[in-house]
Amino acid sequence: MTFRFRYRKCAAATFLAIAFVLSIISNLDCTFVKVDVGFIPSNTYDYAAETSEYGIGLWTIEQTRSNGLCIMPMFLGDKMSLTKEDDLYASFLMSEDVVFTASRFLALFGCIFGLIDLAYAWAAVFSVFGSKGNRVTLNLTLAAFICEGAKIALIFMSDPCTAEEFWEELDPDEVSTFHSADQCWVGRGSIISAIACAVYFSVVVYATMSMIFRDYSHDNSEDRILYDEISVPSFMQSVGSSNLSSKSRTNQGPQTMEST
Repeated sequence: MTFRFRYRKCAAATFLAIAFVLSIISNLDCTFVKVDVGFIPSNTYDYAAETSEYGIGLWTIEQTRSNGLCIMPMFLGDKMSLTKEDDLYASFLMSEDVVFTASRFLALFGCIFGLIDLAYAWAAVFSVFGSKGNRVTLNLTLAAFICEGAKIALIFMSDPCTAEEFWEELDPDEVSTFHSADQCWVGRGSIISAIACAVYFSVVVYATMSMIFRDYSHDNSEDRILYDEISVPSFMQSVGSSNLSSKSRTNQGPQTMEST
């Protein structure tokens, strides 16, 4: 088996590695979304209290008492979460919030597609998979790109941002009322995830252009000859036509003499 190093595919594989690492960082970041409640809620746990702004991630929460330290509530206690009523962080994947759960699954599928794509791209750098590598890279990168973008969109529709009765407020008379958050905006994790999407998209463009403008040249490692599989058949056809015409002239010569 002959291995050939290809610099353009090496650049694409490097971009995929960058996007994959950025995707993992965004998944573990505790400020994927910044939530402005508008008041200091009374139904949060001690690690997320005394503030009206919270940083939340897919698996981590910003600990407001320690200047932004990321923590995983599922490891702190039995079914601990963001508030005392929700179960967003009580387990690794599932929760009552379908949108938040779907965002987690998209993050996991995006990492799986990204890892397979990364391994395939680095193997294609040495031409292990032949000419079909661009098509496989395109499909895998497009799947990772879609999962990454959908993950960003869905988490902004989760309960901490949209639920009408998620955050509890106590008035001076100790009367409890529940409200929705005032607003949610992009946090550090969302920006990192958006950069990963941009990198994935650049690889999608590269793979698409490589399929449209294919490189037909091949390197003969024994004779050190660079040939093209489109021009070679044309050249051979012209040589064959020339030989055929020369044979026709040779065969017509004796027939002309006999007729005379």
